[in-house]
Amino acid sequence: MPDPSGFYPAAAREAGRQGVTRLRCILTQEGMLTECAVHQSAGAADLDAAAFQVAAQARYSPMRVSGQAVKASVILPVRWVLAD
Repeated sequence: MPDPSGFYPAAAREAGRQGVTRLRCILTQEGMLTECAVHQSAGAADLDAAAFQVAAQARYSPMRVSGQAVKASVILPVRWVLAD
């Protein structure tokens, strides 16, 4: 996952909001994300919305079972932490 700090919503940063957004996505056999939805909210809609942008920037390898690429449901945590 890329560093989410570049995607931190300005209003959330100014309000000091932090948390973890967990996205549930389908990872295809080709390593592409599809059907992403918020599995667990960070408690702020703007952080949750920005988590989709973070996930879209990452590169993924497909899940493998016995050496074969398979479609899988994955949980992707995006940690929103403000630097001190």
